[in-house]
Amino acid sequence: MAFIRKTILKKKKHGRQGEGGGRPKKYTDEWIDNEADVFEAWLAKQAKKPIFWYKEFVRMRGYRPEYISEWGHKNKKFSKVLNSAKALQEEKLAMGGLQGHLNPTLSIFLLKCKHGYNDGNYLKRVQLSGDKDNPIKEEKTIKLDFGTIDEAELKEIDKAVE
Repeated sequence: MAFIRKTILKKKKHGRQGEGGGRPKKYTDEWIDNEADVFEAWLAKQAKKPIFWYKEFVRMRGYRPEYISEWGHKNKKFSKVLNSAKALQEEKLAMGGLQGHLNPTLSIFLLKCKHGYNDGNYLKRVQLSGDKDNPIKEEKTIKLDFGTIDEAELKEIDKAVE
């Protein structure tokens, strides 16, 4: 019992309890601002290429891909650069597929997966009843023209189908 008490006292005396504790932040706000500048400079070089993948920047810089999304939510400057990178990538995929510089099927696939493009079929599967082994499913297919529908109408349709 005395050993446990001594261990607790040592932790309280030498620990960082009450001081914010934990490991210091590796990626401070200033560091993220600086990284946004580096990202923007890299992006300017990539604009001359026929295609690029902005996660290549993440690999070159040596941090995890999830961080760029997190920084985009926390930092306005980084968010602006990240949105520019996504828009440029989308433009290069679309134009490359249309002009024949890229495989059109691959361009379509990447635009659907990474940039929210849709071919007009909106398929929603809903389990209405049944059990785990024998579910009864209702399948609804709605044909939409995404050139004339806005995001608010799409959300309303999504709610109606649920």
